[in-house]
Amino acid sequence: AESTWAGPPPSVTIYSSRRPVMRPGEPVYLTSEVSGVDNYIIKYQWECDKGHGFEDVPGANSDSYTFLASKETLSWSWRLTIYYRASD
Repeated sequence: AESTWAGPPPSVTIYSSRRPVMRPGEPVYLTSEVSGVDNYIIKYQWECDKGHGFEDVPGANSDSYTFLASKETLSWSWRLTIYYRASD
């Protein structure tokens, strides 16, 4: 049987500690808040785009991620993908 989603669509909000001016090596904290998936098992995957499309960041699979500021990392785009399924 096909399952259907009963409720409002889930949403993810990402917060960043990035400021307009940062020193090289300073940590940048990305954190997330997920709503609409109560009682679901959630899997997180942070991704970055270095100019050639988004790719998974190895080992970055929690609700937060920290990277060090550099000219390169601050020019990349970051996003979080979540996967969720009903609890058993």
